[in-house]
Amino acid sequence: DAKKTVEKMRAGVLAVDPREARRDLHGQINEYLWDMERRGRDAMYVYIVRRHLTSAAGERGWRCLADCTTRSVSSYLQSLVREGLLPKTVNQHRADLAAFFGWCLRQDLLEVNPCDRVPKTTVKAEKTRRALSIEECRRLLEGVPPDRRTIYLFLIYSGLRRGEAEQVPWGFVHLSLANAYLELPASITKSG
Repeated sequence: DAKKTVEKMRAGVLAVDPREARRDLHGQINEYLWDMERRGRDAMYVYIVRRHLTSAAGERGWRCLADCTTRSVSSYLQSLVREGLLPKTVNQHRADLAAFFGWCLRQDLLEVNPCDRVPKTTVKAEKTRRALSIEECRRLLEGVPPDRRTIYLFLIYSGLRRGEAEQVPWGFVHLSLANAYLELPASITKSG
């Protein structure tokens, strides 16, 4: 059997050794996560990806890559929708699965990505942004630790985003004048 597989691979009939798809799935997930860590991915991100992959494998009973079919991936994502997860979260699970299977393709463990034919979940509701009301600002300031209250006050009164506020040099903060003001270089504001 192994001899025939090698012959087929040499002849170009098989691109991937089918025995790879029968190896322990959790071992392959661990190899993928180690590779993510090697590439410098954040520990929290790796933890979340691990949870998504092991959750899918556990729920669908995947023991090896051969068990991971388009139908089973689709079924897993449908179960997440039935549990009441938001479309954005379901799509994140799909993205993590697709990235893992893509890595498996590049490692010659799979011939096709089971997620390629599974469409993303449609996100229906658009997020509407609005300013906090005075009462919401008051409750927010009451709920934050005292050492962060000044930062929140600065953001509320200036209207700056967090990333913009982090980039404001002290020389651009003018507090000693009758009308205190911030000087904002166009390079640090979203609107320019």
